[in-house]
Amino acid sequence: MEARENPIFGRKVFFLNPSFTLKNRVISALIEDEYETYVYEDYKRIKGILRMYPDSICFINIEEQLSHAQWLNFIRSFEADPTLSSIFLGIISSHISKNDKMQFIMKTKLPAGFIDLADKTIDPLTTIRGILRINGAKGRRQYIRANCLSENNAYAIIQSKNVMYKLKVQDISVVGISCLLRKEHEDKFKINSVIRDISITIGTNTFAYPVAVFAVKEEKQLSKVVLLFLQGLPINTKNLIRKYISTTMDNQMLQITASVEADTTNYSQSFTPADGKSEDDEYIMDSENIADAEALEPVDQLTDLEAEDEPMQLQDLSPDDLQVTQLF
Repeated sequence: MEARENPIFGRKVFFLNPSFTLKNRVISALIEDEYETYVYEDYKRIKGILRMYPDSICFINIEEQLSHAQWLNFIRSFEADPTLSSIFLGIISSHISKNDKMQFIMKTKLPAGFIDLADKTIDPLTTIRGILRINGAKGRRQYIRANCLSENNAYAIIQSKNVMYKLKVQDISVVGISCLLRKEHEDKFKINSVIRDISITIGTNTFAYPVAVFAVKEEKQLSKVVLLFLQGLPINTKNLIRKYISTTMDNQMLQITASVEADTTNYSQSFTPADGKSEDDEYIMDSENIADAEALEPVDQLTDLEAEDEPMQLQDLSPDDLQVTQLF
């Protein structure tokens, strides 16, 4: 795998088949750290998704769905595919023999490492954080934003004197929001002014917190106002926003997944490299180790979400979608 510079905008981080413990103790912490993290349960779709994001990092839990021998073939197949060879793969395992572990370490390329959860001398969260930091998973950005244009329940209500304005939330992070408003209302938003009478609804949750007007920009039919939260945003509100962002981005990725063709490769058979030379003896494990791997009990899985309709685009909105209500 060729050495490459870390991308400016960071890398998407995928977890394939993560255990329940990994989701609760590691992935949830990475979301709080503002890493763009996605969970996948279906190995048959993951290659199609990774081809769309060739700078991604993908951690694979090899205790689910396939045997160790099959996972070895699966991972080796990335090296033979030019559209996947740039993916930074890592392995996570909780039940693996020393012999099987050496097979993976010696005969696969793992830029994101091999994390053995049975090794009590390492902390998985600290290890994964280090791997993500070294490989520039955040890039230059510090915060993750969710695009909310396709979300019906993402809006802000601002009351000014006797008038209540409803603004569509375009995107949100723990730093602030950008909203769309009718052009004739631009004069209500002065840069550097503070708006205290504002409530923000995202999904099923609503919270109120003062914001400062950072910028006002003209779009085609509407205008965009960028609002920053004042210092001191409560931690529970930050967690609420992060959970909403994670759920929204997962749902949007699932919509993309619906269009991805399933991988029908039989990973019980070794792949043939481009030069046509068989490598069966190089990396296929013996039957005893395969039987040991297949006898392991599976860990918990998340239930796949159903794909929603196509997301709304900015051009689909019109001034009539933004409401103004006279209070008196």
